[in-house]
Amino acid sequence: MTSARLILFLVTAGAYLMGSLSFAVVVSRFMKLPDPRSFGSKNPGATNMLRGGSRLGAAIVLLGDALKGWLAVWLVMHLLVPLGAEEVAVALAAIAVFLGSTGHPQTVDSRCLPVRGTGRSCAGRTRRSAHT
Repeated sequence: MTSARLILFLVTAGAYLMGSLSFAVVVSRFMKLPDPRSFGSKNPGATNMLRGGSRLGAAIVLLGDALKGWLAVWLVMHLLVPLGAEEVAVALAAIAVFLGSTGHPQTVDSRCLPVRGTGRSCAGRTRRSAHT
């Protein structure tokens, strides 16, 4: 693998992992609130945090989710492109951070890699998809 392809792969993987960090779960644990995946729409996000009754938590989640998308693109634009990385890396970072935040039922904080469409997470535990 050439160094340019390796950089593109690492940018994509890093942005995807950054996107898959669920601020709703992190904020709910930090603020000692119920897990947002256990009530409402069962989707971790600012709207579900608001349904849970925490305006401050919802605002922090909204800000955190926006900042992780911005940060992924900013890091590539200001750290890698000036060093010679292809500009397509910026687009890959933007797409990957978006897909990481929306594309799977499991998140990195639950210590499992996402397995889309199988209905199973790590350690043989079963989990129903949020789309069923």
